[in-house]
Amino acid sequence: MDRKVLAAFLVVGLVAIMAGAGLYALFSDTETSTGNIFTAGTLDLKTGQIGVSTSTIDLNPRLGSCEVDGKKSYNLTSDDLNKLGSSDDIRYETQYDWKKNYEDNRYLEFLFPTITFPSEATITDVKLTLEWARGEEIDKARLLIWDHTAGTWKTQNLTVPTEHDKDFSETIDLKALGIDTATDINNLKIRFQAHHPTDDSDDPLPKHKTSHDLVKLTVTYIETAKVWSDGITTAIWTLSNMKPGDETPTGSVFFKNFGSIASNTLEITCSYTVNEETPQTESDTDPHTDQHPDEMAKYMIITMMYYRNDQVNINCLTGYDSYSGQTKDEWKVNDANHDGKISLYELKLNPLILPSPDTQPNKITQLDMRIKFDEDAGNDFQGDTFNLTMIFTLKQ
Repeated sequence: MDRKVLAAFLVVGLVAIMAGAGLYALFSDTETSTGNIFTAGTLDLKTGQIGVSTSTIDLNPRLGSCEVDGKKSYNLTSDDLNKLGSSDDIRYETQYDWKKNYEDNRYLEFLFPTITFPSEATITDVKLTLEWARGEEIDKARLLIWDHTAGTWKTQNLTVPTEHDKDFSETIDLKALGIDTATDINNLKIRFQAHHPTDDSDDPLPKHKTSHDLVKLTVTYIETAKVWSDGITTAIWTLSNMKPGDETPTGSVFFKNFGSIASNTLEITCSYTVNEETPQTESDTDPHTDQHPDEMAKYMIITMMYYRNDQVNINCLTGYDSYSGQTKDEWKVNDANHDGKISLYELKLNPLILPSPDTQPNKITQLDMRIKFDEDAGNDFQGDTFNLTMIFTLKQ
């Protein structure tokens, strides 16, 4: 057989075999992986400033007792205590009468609920209000006030009502008596005592008793806390009616990353505008500073600028971190005109690139800064208002 014909037969046979192979199906099993979601993390820089809030709490006695000879002869009931909660002429009358002289072991005692003070609270006012009526022959009354810090009782004489069986109200300044800490307030005990000038009687007499309408402890405290927000609208650095050489107090801004991912750096820079006064000041030699605010910014000198947390303490005028001993150019505002002064104009030209704020819980980073209106500022700026915006940008 001719070789070419044989080759043709072989080719045809191969094609037939391949065609035949297509007649057989293979089993398969396909699985899927679902729920693959990619969510971008967040950087959420919040700035904070010191906020002050005032709180006032009124407390009525939670416990009370009439005591004779150092024993709790009678514990005030809840009904008795309710009578001490308001000024309504519904009074609690002492179970026992008062004697001719004060007796240390005869008193009406009041204890108050405890207060949970915030850690940053400062107590500014502590007052006790008593509203009571005397029996006909009661001529003197006093309070014994327990000072827990001093570990002693303090005596406060009370004004005796001129009329008997009629309410009289008096407020005592306990803070002036040294009751001025959370510990003192939460361990406060008040003992009321009275006496009369006549001979003692074996039987309790209404004219030798007192009745009590209102017993109220009023505590006022202020709390300082960092208020976090997306930007600060309250001025931190201000100078009013400034003249060359005037300097702001130290102003502070606090930073914290509330986002889900860590950041690497915090950029700090600024922008500003100038408002010309209206009407124009005659001695203002440049009535158009608002059109070139950089000129005024060159005279707004940063005299102190520190960036701090528990890991860094960077002087942003030198770039030196006193914790690590390192100095970096990106940590300082460059003195662009080499005059030995750092101005807001230079901060705008050369933003600071600082380590990221600490993202650990309860760790806060702060910027402390003072600004001075340069002594060399001239009449160009008389009456002008410089509006500063500090810009903080958190970056990966």
